[in-house]
Amino acid sequence: MAVLDPTARVTVAQVQEIISTKLLPETINAAINTAHHLVDAKLASSGLDASVLIDIELWLSAHFVAIRDPRTESERIGDYSANYQGKTDMGLNASTYGQQAIALDYTGTLASMGLLKATLNMI
Repeated sequence: MAVLDPTARVTVAQVQEIISTKLLPETINAAINTAHHLVDAKLASSGLDASVLIDIELWLSAHFVAIRDPRTESERIGDYSANYQGKTDMGLNASTYGQQAIALDYTGTLASMGLLKATLNMI
């Protein structure tokens, strides 16, 4: 059972405003903690405004909730069907919530995570 990190920038209620889920608050706390630790490690000293860090932490929290409680891309009930917006990939691009967090990070730090680093050796 995860307890919310007291230094987290967002709450369970705020995350639930972004993403609909039936996950228990303790599970959402774990998602918030993960997002918070990532923001602290990668973005806290990046010069981003505190309000932007809150927004990024919120969308990252929703991303980690979506990973734990996957979204459907489409569904059919009888004669009715619905397709959902968004194309997903890997990493933070695996959800539209992670994609939003990347878009909010104008330093490009989140976008560059997981990319292979090129090296050049001179002989």
